[in-house]
Amino acid sequence: MAYEKKMVQLGTITMLLAIVGNFLPVAYLAVFKGLCPTPGQIMQIWGLAAATYGISWVIQPISYYPALGAGGSYIGWISGSVGDMKMPSIAMAQKISGYEAGTPEGKCISTIAVVGSIFTSFTIVTIFTIIGNVVLPLFPEAVKFAFTFTLPALFAAIYVQMLPKSFKGSIATLIVAGVIYYIVKTTGANTGFATLGACLGGMICCYFAYKSDHKNDAKA
Repeated sequence: MAYEKKMVQLGTITMLLAIVGNFLPVAYLAVFKGLCPTPGQIMQIWGLAAATYGISWVIQPISYYPALGAGGSYIGWISGSVGDMKMPSIAMAQKISGYEAGTPEGKCISTIAVVGSIFTSFTIVTIFTIIGNVVLPLFPEAVKFAFTFTLPALFAAIYVQMLPKSFKGSIATLIVAGVIYYIVKTTGANTGFATLGACLGGMICCYFAYKSDHKNDAKA
C-alpha cells in the first residue's frame, strides 16, 4: 500500500511535468515567433484527434492497467508505444520471473519491464533512425508489407503465451472477440469498441472459466 501511494504521488508529478513539457514548444512558437492557431483551429484539430483516437483514450488505460500496474502506467503512457512495446515486455518478464499480473511482485516486475523496454527501444530506434533510411529501401516489397502485421503478431504471441493458463477461458475469449468484431464490422461502429468488447468479454469468460474449474476441483 505504501508503495502504491508513493508511486501515485511521484507519477502524478511526473505526468503533470510531461503535460507542461508537451506545451513548451507551442509556447515558444507563440511567444517568440508569433505563431499561434485560433481557438477555432485548436478545437477543429482537437475534434479530429478525438474522433480518431478518442475511444482509445478510455479503452487502452482500462485494458492495459491490470498488466501495467500504477508504476508501469505512469511510465508507459508518458513514453508511449504501450501496446506494441510495453505489453509484450511485461508478459515475458512476468513469465520468466514467475509472478502473476496484479500481485505486488507482478506490479514491480511490470514496472521494471517497462523501464527496460524504454531503454531497449530508445537504443534500437536511435540505431535504426540513423541507418534506416539506407537499409529499409533495400528490403523486398514483401518484407516491407510484412511490417504492417507486427502489432497483430505481437498480440497473437501474447495470447498463445497466456493460453495454457486457462484453455476454456482463452478459447471462449477468442470466440467472443470474433463475434464482437463481426458485429462492429457489419454495423460500421468505431473499431475501438471491438477492442473494448473483446477485453470485457475476455474478462467475463475467464472469470466463469475460473469459477468452473474451481467448482470441479471442490467436488473432486
